[in-house]
Amino acid sequence: MEVIRGKQTLVIDNNQFDHLISGHQNVLIDIGTGDGYFVRHSAAKTPDRLVIGIDACRGNLCDNSRKAPQNALFVIANALSLPGELTNLADRVTINFPWGSLLSGLLTGDAALISGLFRIMRLQASL
Repeated sequence: MEVIRGKQTLVIDNNQFDHLISGHQNVLIDIGTGDGYFVRHSAAKTPDRLVIGIDACRGNLCDNSRKAPQNALFVIANALSLPGELTNLADRVTINFPWGSLLSGLLTGDAALISGLFRIMRLQASL
């Protein structure tokens, strides 16, 4: 899974990701995170929670991903094809100010988007 911190992108494997998850009580995933402001500040307010922001546009994420606390993770991915590593992970999923293909997918009920959202959510997760 491709992640970004500042201007540096890297691919983390399943073992690295599992280690990161293990230190947190719950997980919030923000789809279409834009500049990452929401993720950065949510992570700062809830240090026991892993907060993951997902966006396809890496350029917008540089500043906030650089300044974010360690419990924030910024994933480079399209909302219509969410990484498999996120399956059954989220206790809460947020979508703030959707744009582009995310907005279109929400408005049309795109099957790939909707099934992807359900796939990343744990039982009883909130959206």
